Amino acid sequence: EIVTLGNDKAVKVTTDIIGPSGKSEGVSYYMLHNDGAYSILYGYGKNNKDKYMPELEAMVKSIKFTNSNATKYN
Repeated sequence: EIVTLGNDKAVKVTTDIIGPSGKSEGVSYYMLHNDGAYSILYGYGKNNKDKYMPELEAMVKSIKFTNSNATKYN
């Protein structure tokens, strides 16, 4: 699914996550901004999507990039 984060387009992927505790569910966001690639992965548990997704969606929608002098790592 294509979504907007800040002023940039991103790809949102709902996924199954296999971990030490077994199978879970989550969502990933992938985007490019200027010279950087960014990703967010959030696991919300098998039966907790309705409980945690509204808060996660609000946080993701609030993402904004600023013009800063942050150090770039190569």
